[in-house]
Amino acid sequence: MKNFSFFIIPFLSGALTYLSFERFSLFPISWFSLSIPIFLLIKKRKFPFLVGFSWAFPFYTISLYWLVRVMSHYGNLSFFLSIIFFLILVFSLSSLFGLIFLIINYVAKTFPNIEFILFPLFWVSLEYFLTFFLTGFPWNLIGYSQIHFLPLIQISSITGVYGISFLIILLNSSISFSIKTKNFRWLILSIILFLFCNIYGFFLINKGYNKSEPLKVAIIQGNTNMDDDLVGNSKKLEEKFNDYIELTKKAIDLNAKLIIWPETSVPILFRYDPRKDVLMELSRGKGIFILAGFTDWREGNFYNSVFLISPKKSISSVYDKIHLVPFGEYVPFKKIFGFFESITKEVGDYTAGSKLVLHSVKKYKFGSPICYEIIFPDLVRRFVKEGAQFLVTVSNDGWFGRSDAPYQHFSIASMRAVENRRFLLRATSTGVSGIVDPFGRVLKKIDIGKTEFSIEDIFPLEEKTFYSNYGDIFAQSCLTISSILFILSLWRRYGIRRGKKRA
Repeated sequence: MKNFSFFIIPFLSGALTYLSFERFSLFPISWFSLSIPIFLLIKKRKFPFLVGFSWAFPFYTISLYWLVRVMSHYGNLSFFLSIIFFLILVFSLSSLFGLIFLIINYVAKTFPNIEFILFPLFWVSLEYFLTFFLTGFPWNLIGYSQIHFLPLIQISSITGVYGISFLIILLNSSISFSIKTKNFRWLILSIILFLFCNIYGFFLINKGYNKSEPLKVAIIQGNTNMDDDLVGNSKKLEEKFNDYIELTKKAIDLNAKLIIWPETSVPILFRYDPRKDVLMELSRGKGIFILAGFTDWREGNFYNSVFLISPKKSISSVYDKIHLVPFGEYVPFKKIFGFFESITKEVGDYTAGSKLVLHSVKKYKFGSPICYEIIFPDLVRRFVKEGAQFLVTVSNDGWFGRSDAPYQHFSIASMRAVENRRFLLRATSTGVSGIVDPFGRVLKKIDIGKTEFSIEDIFPLEEKTFYSNYGDIFAQSCLTISSILFILSLWRRYGIRRGKKRA
């Protein structure tokens, strides 16, 4: 019964930590909630894998519960199979955290004097690894819990979201070690660093940005529900298309020059559908630009694309989604995972795009990562490095219903605005849509289930952040240092054992 605490205490900590994320947004909780499993590990030195696993399991179960509905309701899987696949994902992610705690415990035996710093180093290394694991799934990284704490998150313009994660885990680790050793030196230093980052953030926010000529933009949320069953129902499809047209005309009446429709606004093959001409005539007649997400069909392949329609060139530019959703938009390794075909029945089997594309509106350039792509910091910052002066992301979040997922997705997208110091426009089919300024302030927001549009003046920006230029150097440095420490630990302990055997 004594050992049961190594499961239940981290388990409760993981559930508590989730409260710092959307929709609860009690962000100060994460400043101390992780100190509980860390203290348990450094105090008892027992069951490190179980401690890490037990923290992550409830955290990811609560964070990702909406996946069960996606798989069962839209993926043609039984509820039982959906639960099985969901648990496989949660077990996999939780096992990675168990492994990290196991490695930290191992390395700490070789480097006991720096153990407090091992936790943030290895934690960030794992978060960076999650951008590649299972083709990439960096959802609800601990740094995203601070999205409403504007001064702190400004550090992401240098380090990316990983720098915020580092600070949060460092603070938790310092609390644990201070309690254990009764020495508060490291906690004081961590608090000083934490405060310094906040002061830096206040300075940046107060400094503001160099305003260029404003561009009036509008985001359209047509509230296209996945249960509307527009495919094959020409009457419903026409009604929904007309809803978008009416909202667009209202935005034009308010002098919007760029109008954003969401991903797969209506399910049509845009190039070959007569509704294309309606949008082009509207663009030409009113002298406005329309960016809209539709399915494209070229050379025998389907693409998840966004089209920029301009007054002079009709289809001015097209960006094809590069990072597709595995088992949602395509089936990886079909020979092995062919049984997953049923999951893609609703959305088709898409081909990945091959290059970044920047769209042009007047003299301004912008990038348009699609849906899932916004959770990948490096992909988004590449648009800015290539010259994007603001960012647009379109998404179909109708899959998620009224779960926490649309709110989580919006908070993740907002971090990209801060990292790259760019205005970000987000248009979704059912919500949450919004316009975010370069410091993470939400200027406009359309909640779930509303058929609305929002309009705002934005300022395209030229200056690039350190993160936009150099990417994940901070996270890569953490991974490099962690790897070196782990290898040195193996070498030292292995060398000692060999020496003893020879003696």
